[in-house]
Amino acid sequence: MLLDCANNTKNLFVRDGAQISTTTSGPGDAGALTINASESVQLIGTSNSTLDNSQKRSVVSAATSGTGKGGTLTVDTKNLLVRDGAAISTSTTGAGDAGSLTVNASESVQLIGTSNNGQFLSVLRADTSSQGKGGTLTVDTTNLLVREGATISALTAGEGNAGNILLRVKDSIILTKDGGLFANTTEGSTGKGGDIFIYPQTLTISDGATISVNSQGRGTGGQIQLQADSLTLDNGTISAETASTDGGDITLDVQDLLLLRNGSQISTTAGTERAGGNGGNLEINTGSIVAIPQENSDITANAFTGDGGQILINTQSSPTI
Repeated sequence: MLLDCANNTKNLFVRDGAQISTTTSGPGDAGALTINASESVQLIGTSNSTLDNSQKRSVVSAATSGTGKGGTLTVDTKNLLVRDGAAISTSTTGAGDAGSLTVNASESVQLIGTSNNGQFLSVLRADTSSQGKGGTLTVDTTNLLVREGATISALTAGEGNAGNILLRVKDSIILTKDGGLFANTTEGSTGKGGDIFIYPQTLTISDGATISVNSQGRGTGGQIQLQADSLTLDNGTISAETASTDGGDITLDVQDLLLLRNGSQISTTAGTERAGGNGGNLEINTGSIVAIPQENSDITANAFTGDGGQILINTQSSPTI
């Protein structure tokens, strides 16, 4: 039997290892989980350590481990905060496809930090580790902040294709202090890497933060598409990399300025294990590109044994690199 669950409140707090979830482990589809909180949703931290030092993270989730489809998970609120190792997730560990994860936060989404012991990242995720496809992860908000190791991810560790990430942000996206967006596949997987679509006014990637569609298995890499007024990388990375197959493409449409600082990288690479595969293409359309010569920032499209991808840069003024 499929049951839907809806939670309506002004503020929702999930903390210290508490969980809200819908699951299926058989042939039936899981029910939908919807949270409506007019002011805020906050997921914080993990449970206190037990005698064996294990912890449980604070979680809102919809999952399947059987042949049935995972349920959809929707969060509607003004402000969403996920911090200190908490998670909002849809996932599949079976043959059924994972459900989609949708966050509608009219003012802000913040993902911050890890658990105290470093075991858990604060995360929004739609993952697959088996045959089922990963779900689509969508965020609609005004401002998005991901920092201190927190992530938004659509990962696959099995045969299923990774899901896609879609970010529609009215003002700014800030990824900083090792935060990131990942639609990756792991070593030994065969599924295709997911795609990342990003639509803010401004995007800043700094202090080791990353946007990645890397494929470390046998599946092809996903693509990254960005449309923004400005893009700043300050010791930041945008990458589409595969271990042995064809790399994914990166397309950056930046109306005003693309700024690279302090060893930033924009790259498509294929054949990281010196195996075959062609590098993905890299297209940049922008008003101008600025990079400081002494700071070793690079834009590259490489392949070890196959063909390197094409780099196409269209600017309204001469780039400074």
